[in-house]
Amino acid sequence: MATFDTIWNEIFNKIQKNGEDALNTVAAQAEYIGISAAQISRIKSGKSSLTDNVIESIVKKVSEFDQEYAKTLTDKLKKVQFESIKENLGITGRHEVVESLVDKYSIKKAEELFEKLSNSKSLLCVDYRDFPQATIGGSYPVLAERAGEAVKKGLRFALFQPFGTAESLREMISKLNKQLEHPKVMVTLKAYMYLYELTIKVRQVYSMMKEISKGGLGQIVLYEAQIKEPMITAIGLQSRLFLANYFEGNLHQKQIFEWVTAPNNEHFFIERSQLSLDLDAVGLQFHPIHKFWEENKTLPENIKENKKENIREKTELSDAYKSYALETLLGKGIVRWQNWSELKEER
Repeated sequence: MATFDTIWNEIFNKIQKNGEDALNTVAAQAEYIGISAAQISRIKSGKSSLTDNVIESIVKKVSEFDQEYAKTLTDKLKKVQFESIKENLGITGRHEVVESLVDKYSIKKAEELFEKLSNSKSLLCVDYRDFPQATIGGSYPVLAERAGEAVKKGLRFALFQPFGTAESLREMISKLNKQLEHPKVMVTLKAYMYLYELTIKVRQVYSMMKEISKGGLGQIVLYEAQIKEPMITAIGLQSRLFLANYFEGNLHQKQIFEWVTAPNNEHFFIERSQLSLDLDAVGLQFHPIHKFWEENKTLPENIKENKKENIREKTELSDAYKSYALETLLGKGIVRWQNWSELKEER
């Protein structure tokens, strides 16, 4: 069977015959196709498998000069993809069985979810406990576009980052830097530097989606936990958790999904069983934002007056905590969320 390397070389032999010059490096070739050079290098070295988005980008570019060849290219690249996934996950079996398994948990399912929720009767909450993959340079930047388009059509999209603000994490890193004489501080310092990088990446992906969607107040919001001294142990590092809260006609539906990154940069989007993960418990993780949405069909924000943007003070988020009893019942035991926006950094 053809390898990715042989197919890649075959493609660029055809491209150069078509009159394109100076495409002799992986960086130049990747730029021509419109994908990350680092990602192509990982695929060529066997450190990562082909993704659907890479296949689509290659086929789309090739179809510009040779549509017949592009039609055969999809099948060739899909076969390489399936063989790689089989090898990385230790799956044996017929090609069609593997294809069915890969399709069932493909990241394409995330794109389908955004399409399904592209209306004003839908809320999607996402909890970021590892790096987002829809950033520029991530494995699936196209999902930022899908999310932005869904928000443009009415979806309310709430992003949650539970490890504290970039500012509070910087303070923690500064404290740890002053204690480097302790032998085990370096391990803790590296962990908090990872969380700081995660915080910045989540802000970046939020800004991308916000820009694409042109979303106004209450449409797409990034909520950061207000923690003066962020803790890893009390929160936990894991994968991204999605709570879809939507209406089909008069029927109120909820689903839980998880985005898992496996070895060799394999990505899977899996619907979680409600037998092992309680919907109400997951909803509490996003309290009080999802409850506010169920009653108001918008996302709560605290906004201070900004004359340039003609925005008056809004305290919906603060008021939401008072409206849904838990603040009274649990007091300081609940997570306090604060919406982040670039406006705050400009003031």
